[in-house]
Amino acid sequence: MNCYNHQDIPGSAACNDCGRVLCGPCSDRFSPILCEGCFTENLRNERKGLIKSLIGSGIMLIIGLFISIMDSAPGVNILLVYWFAAIPFGWQLINKILSGWVLFMGIRGWLIYPFIKFLISWFIGGFVAPFYLFVMLKRLIQINKDTLLVKEQSSAMEA
Repeated sequence: MNCYNHQDIPGSAACNDCGRVLCGPCSDRFSPILCEGCFTENLRNERKGLIKSLIGSGIMLIIGLFISIMDSAPGVNILLVYWFAAIPFGWQLINKILSGWVLFMGIRGWLIYPFIKFLISWFIGGFVAPFYLFVMLKRLIQINKDTLLVKEQSSAMEA
């Protein structure tokens, strides 16, 4: 079978996602071995996930602002808004830590789990939020660079 992109070159590898046959130069472009379409689709999906997480933090920030308007202590208001905005980051950390353990809970565990998870997310979110924001923004910048690079490479290959 010949390469999906270069019909005259025999294929030596296959895309890990869709199974398209790729030649040596095409299979060396991305790690893991992906065709250009799957690579850009993976970048697009990762970007969507990061943006959804940032939107979730923004929604919690707005909720924190509404709650803080009702309070009269300005120092407490700033902390309250920050801790509410940080809940999604604590939630993500708990999901990473407890990914396989949650399945083994009984009925009572499933009834109280969301409330306990929310409280723990609120507590640890404030500590992990700066790190998560830094990593997320850094990754978004890298995704944009990778997307531009793929576009440049594909236009150079077509020319």
